[in-house]
Amino acid sequence: MAMQILAAKGYATQQRSSEEEARMYFRLFDVNDKGYITVEDLKRVQQEAVQLEQEMMLTSNDSSSSSSATVSDEFVQAIIDKFDVNSTGAIEFEEFRRIIHPILS
Repeated sequence: MAMQILAAKGYATQQRSSEEEARMYFRLFDVNDKGYITVEDLKRVQQEAVQLEQEMMLTSNDSSSSSSATVSDEFVQAIIDKFDVNSTGAIEFEEFRRIIHPILS
């Protein structure tokens, strides 16, 4: 699903370093280049993922099930709280990199 979201956003699939990959994923959330990810950013990406999945299901042969569900504001805030080690109320790039590093390794 992540690759499909990247393709829909115009990111070409190519060889990148893990640092470049982390920055690319970070920019998916931080679209205004603020340098951090907010609750609103997480909610927007989640909504975009649900919308993309729904669009894909309309064009596929199996539209019987959906794996995406909307999440509450409280849940999204809990994600920020868990990974916001410096207590700024947002996830900065270094915090994001720690989250995504195991996935990119």
